[in-house]
Amino acid sequence: MQQLDDYMFTYTKVKVVRASKRLGLIRAWLMTTRHATAPILTYLDSYCECTGGWLEPLLDRITRNSTTFVCLRIDFINGSTLRYDWSSFEYIGCFSWSLDFVFKPVSKIKERRHNYAAKPLWSHTMAGVVLFFRVGHIFRGSRPYKFGEDVSKRNLQRLAEVGLYEYAQNYYEFTGHKTVAYGDVSWRKELRRKIFVPKDTMATGELRKVWSEKYLDRSGQNVGPLKEYPYRRGGGEQY
Repeated sequence: MQQLDDYMFTYTKVKVVRASKRLGLIRAWLMTTRHATAPILTYLDSYCECTGGWLEPLLDRITRNSTTFVCLRIDFINGSTLRYDWSSFEYIGCFSWSLDFVFKPVSKIKERRHNYAAKPLWSHTMAGVVLFFRVGHIFRGSRPYKFGEDVSKRNLQRLAEVGLYEYAQNYYEFTGHKTVAYGDVSWRKELRRKIFVPKDTMATGELRKVWSEKYLDRSGQNVGPLKEYPYRRGGGEQY
């Protein structure tokens, strides 16, 4: 740790802040906000590489709307060779029913709305991108630390119970009903009730990809993972 302090000492604008105990990624990021003095905060992982002109388009979008959260296009850096591969396709981030984060190609609907190269792509995740302004990201084959499989399952179950409302059943069905003890989430549900849309005002019904005419279904069965099927109105356990 002293080596890092000594190295960063030459950068007068950089302040190294350490927590007194292990907080995890998000809590560590939030902790740093108490030490920041600038009006705009940018978070980067330690294994990201910035390219020329990466910051200006982000500041432009935030200047237009101060409530905006923006993210650059993410290129791939090989974790073994550090080779930088420029991504040539358009994608956004999303979540599967197992609540894993994945990248998906941009839909035809979004493509039609995206009428010039520097226009951002809208997304409900932080990997909605401002195209042609990039950072590189090292995608490692494995984590350099261990925390046990149950910790991950516990966190995902807590997320499903609080964030998916009655759709939490889809998470459990998709993951084969493999559960672990996830603790008390009643206070988080109460917080959700206060600051988010009440459950009884959420829209329900069929969920299909208009541009591909596919929908999520269990093919009339009550168990098993949801899969994509050619769209047909009615029939099956459509989602």
